[in-house]
Order: sequence, then structure tokens, then C-alpha cells
Amino acid sequence: MAADPQTLFSVLVASTTVGTLLLLWCWWQNRAERVLMWSCAAYFSGSVAILLMTAPDILPEWITTSFAVAVTMWSIGLIWIAGRVFNRLPAKPWLALIGPAVWLIASELPQAYVAVPVRVSLATVITAAYALISAREFARADGLSSRYPVAVILGLHGIAVILRIPFAFALPIPHGLPLFSDWFSPVAIEGIVFSQIIGLLVVMLTRERLELQLRAIALTDPLTGLNNRRAIFERGHALLSHGSRHRRPVSVVALDLDHFKTINDRFGHPTGDAVLAAFADAIRQTLRAGDESGRIGGEEFVCVLPDTDADQAFAAAHRLVTHFTRLAADVPGCRTRCTASAGIATSSLDTDTFETLVSAADVALYEAKRGGGEKIIVASPRAISA
Repeated sequence: MAADPQTLFSVLVASTTVGTLLLLWCWWQNRAERVLMWSCAAYFSGSVAILLMTAPDILPEWITTSFAVAVTMWSIGLIWIAGRVFNRLPAKPWLALIGPAVWLIASELPQAYVAVPVRVSLATVITAAYALISAREFARADGLSSRYPVAVILGLHGIAVILRIPFAFALPIPHGLPLFSDWFSPVAIEGIVFSQIIGLLVVMLTRERLELQLRAIALTDPLTGLNNRRAIFERGHALLSHGSRHRRPVSVVALDLDHFKTINDRFGHPTGDAVLAAFADAIRQTLRAGDESGRIGGEEFVCVLPDTDADQAFAAAHRLVTHFTRLAADVPGCRTRCTASAGIATSSLDTDTFETLVSAADVALYEAKRGGGEKIIVASPRAISA
């Protein structure tokens, strides 16, 4: 037995209403995620449009047809706006009004010039265009795996909407409101499925990015923006394992700012923090893209250099500490010359763990500090003055 179209559209209203409430609650819990707010607005607009369509005996015909279809287009356009907001782009909600405006102008033309199937096709093309543009917006690559289901569902929705065009010409459409003709039942079914899925996927996408942000915060030193101790040890283990498998050397450079306590005592902790930030900048500006670095203590840092032998590591450390001295000279309020010392250890076939490598670099660093600082010593056991 065929499903009653009015019943299907009642279910569709219920689905969009539930989606509206779900997204509203999620946004209320985390109002920084404005993608949820715009998605909620899209669901709410969709609910309003469906309610308008289902009231032909109460409201004027132009509201239940032309205006209701325009609101439907607006709701899909708001999904695009939600995607823009998620991608940190300006919302520009007026973009979602272009399609509805075109439709309202066209719907005012006499039917002698624009037949009903042509009107339906125009509405279909505009709605599908918004869905496909939304899919493209959500498909931007940034490492979030939940993006792709959202983009796929929006893309499939756009294709499903386009497939209505042949039916608009092949099947009879009654004058006025065509929604409750039998051929329109599949439209309602597809809308129910779409509304049930897309809201949940948007919530999942938002949650995935929030979890990644929290993980990044947990693994990042807040002052310097470098890895913290936990993160540098995780990545160090991975780089050492990769180097061992491919029989390539991995060097660890342990670094410490010379006389840093004196800088804090003489010029204050804000100046000391600025010096630490300058050292982090020196690391970022001198190391390679594949190198890892982190702050493991107050003024202690570790750099992991894959595919790097002891001589190459020494050259890299020398560039780093020299560049740091130049950068620190521009730190406001710091009226002393800032230097750093380094200890280097390079992996070999009998290197046990990353901790062993770090310990060897620490011993070399301690020797450099004991000699007065501003030195780089390779755990070999030869010492080289910086």
C-alpha cells in the first residue's frame, strides 16, 4: 500500500523539528561552534517551509507554493553558510538569499510564459545547486574524517533533487500545490532520510574537531607553541622506530638557556617568557619541516632530527643557538646577551630506546653547562665549543 503523502510530510516536519532541537541544544552547550547555530537555523527554516506547504486550505496559494519553496531553498542555502562558518570563513548569509530571490521573481511570471514543469525544474536546479555547493564546502581537506560523510550525504541529496526534473515533465502535476500527488511521496521519503542523517553528521563533525583541538592543547606547550614533554616523547619514539627500521640515524639535541634564572631575576618573568618565545621562534626558523621539537621543562628543550648524523646535528644546533642569540637581542627589556647550550646524542644499532638517547643528550648538555655554557657537546665523548 502506498504511503499517504500527507503522513509522510508530517513525519518530515517531525524530523526537521527534532533536528532543530538537537542542534539548538548542542549549540547551547558550545556556543563557540557557530556551525551548529546556522545548521539549527537551516532546520528551523525547513520546518517552517514544510508547514507552509501542508496548509493549502488555510493560507493563500502563493504562500503555500512560491514562498514556501523559497524558504526551502533558503534552508538549504543556510547549510552552505554553516559550512562556510565551519571553515572559518565569513558567514555572508545573503548568499543563501540569491536563489530564493531568483525563484520568487520567476514564479511571478505568467504561466503562459513559464509552465509548471519549468517552474518545478527551476526550483529543483536552485535547491540542488545549494546542496552541491554545501557538499563542496564541507569537503575541504583538513584531516577531519567526519567531513566526508557530510559531503557525501549533501552530494547525494543534490543528485536526488536533480532527478526530479524528468518526473516534472513526464508525470502530471496538478495546478497549485503539487505536493500531495502520489509521485511526490519519494521526495518526502528522501527528505526524511536526509534530515535524520545530516544533523547528526554535523554534530559528529563538530565534536571531532573539538576533540582534536583538546588533544592539541593537551600536547602543546602554551607559552612557546611547541610540543610539550608528552608530545615530544611520543613523536620521538615514532621517529626513532622509523629510523631503526630503515637503518637511518636519528639525533636528539637537548638544549638549555644559559643563566636563565638571572634573566628572570633581573628583568622579570614577562621578559623571561619573551626570551623563551624567542628561543621557540629560533627553533621554528632553523629546523627542517620533518624535525620535531618540544619544551620539556622551564628553559629546557629537546629537538629530534630524523635522518641526521652527529655532524649534521651539530651544525643544526649551532645554527639554532646562534640564531637565538640574534633574536633575543631584540626582546624588549632584556639588557643582556642571551645564549644557549646543547648536548647531542645520535642513535646507533645498539640504541635501546628514545629515553636512552635523551639521557645521553642530557649528559652531554650537563657537561656543556658545567663548562660555563654557550657550548655544544656531542656525546662521543668529544666536546666542541660553540
